Amino acid sequence: MDLRLEHAGRSVGNFLEDDLSGAYLGLPPPARLHLDRFRSFLHSFYVGKYGYWPPTRANANSAAFTKPLFKSMYFEFRNLYEYLVDPTSQSEFSSDRPADGGICVLQNITAFDNRRKYASLPHPLPLVPEAPLGRQKTATVRKLFKYSHAQKVERRTAALAALFAATNTSDMKVMECPLVREYLRFEKSWTLQEKEETVSCSDARKVRWILIYAILQTLISVTRAPPEVRDTEGVPYPLCCQIAGTPPWDEDGEKAAQKKATIKQKLVAMGEQEIGKAKAQQDQVHPAMRTPDHATPI
Repeated sequence: MDLRLEHAGRSVGNFLEDDLSGAYLGLPPPARLHLDRFRSFLHSFYVGKYGYWPPTRANANSAAFTKPLFKSMYFEFRNLYEYLVDPTSQSEFSSDRPADGGICVLQNITAFDNRRKYASLPHPLPLVPEAPLGRQKTATVRKLFKYSHAQKVERRTAALAALFAATNTSDMKVMECPLVREYLRFEKSWTLQEKEETVSCSDARKVRWILIYAILQTLISVTRAPPEVRDTEGVPYPLCCQIAGTPPWDEDGEKAAQKKATIKQKLVAMGEQEIGKAKAQQDQVHPAMRTPDHATPI
């Protein structure tokens, strides 16, 4: 468990630079640049919240975060997940809609889950904006035409509306989360920027989602206790325990151990009863054998 906590602390501390590096996550250069930009946004958010990042560890010899910090980040990323998730998506490649020609989200997050031995979340895909035609073909069209300022503003406004439409805004608890509010500002700032980017709105959303999903899974692995644990709030240390891939509980062995313990208890009780009887018999001395100490008063 200590190794898992340390790995989670290092991974979340640099927002999965190693786990989602080019060796594991194949992205075209524009998408990779956008991933780095989103990672910088997260770093700035937590520097603003804690004053510095990564935070000071509870143990100088360990990379693990404290339990309260892990839990705080878990709730923040869970809210961000709820804000962007497609509630109709499933862990099937047919639901990844690869026909859009963009980044295959499910393939990448499935590879991440398998590599880290995480159980996949029930809804693994984000809501993807239906980007305006101009935004989808920016890389090709802008080589032939130069848009006027008014046309650029119109396209960016339409892209921003598409991004906002592809969200879940009904839960006020989610919308009040500071990380969700700052994420809204980040998307707006990126969409309305002056410099054109070759990554589409839909692919940018997918890239951000892959990082959000991976961070949330990492946080789940160190914050959720097994269902058998009853008191999850009364201890200051993490109660996480991965049981995936472990042998099933030996019910026959458990029953045999319980039976053995019961027999032992009975034998001990019987032995105590026999000792009690023996002491009682010794106290009942035969009259002919009584000593003066046992003389009956006249």
